[in-house]
Amino acid sequence: MQEPKEGGQPTEQTQVRIAFDNQNLYISVICYDSNPSGIKAFQKKRDASLETDDGFKWIFDTFMDKRSAYFFEINPFGLRGDALISPGQSGTFNKDWDGIWKAWTHIGDFGWSAEVKIPFRSINFDSKKDVWGINFQRTIRRKNEELLWTGHRRN
Repeated sequence: MQEPKEGGQPTEQTQVRIAFDNQNLYISVICYDSNPSGIKAFQKKRDASLETDDGFKWIFDTFMDKRSAYFFEINPFGLRGDALISPGQSGTFNKDWDGIWKAWTHIGDFGWSAEVKIPFRSINFDSKKDVWGINFQRTIRRKNEELLWTGHRRN
């Protein structure tokens, strides 16, 4: 947990699975929620701000340079957001990039889930390397809870 209690235990469970074939990368996420009626999802327009919504975000550092990455995000309604993260003096977050990818979501009595399909042709990477950097973040808005797979300390 990053917020509200840095290093705390998440109040809800999240499961992520990744698979691939010759053409696509697949991500499956289950965002369990003990109170599914409390799920917050308002935004429906691509690249809209998810500050009011529950959400799931991830980044791929396809060159393992820890400087540039592909950013993706979804909400329970299936809103898709994406950006390119580039190095520079202050770094850039280019939301003008619209990658080719699909996301399907479902809200149920367990919480919400998503399936994502990203064609490899949509992202650059070194095909000779078999390791990428990755991180995941889940937001549970009604609790102002931010959960990260690999977090960072404020200090």
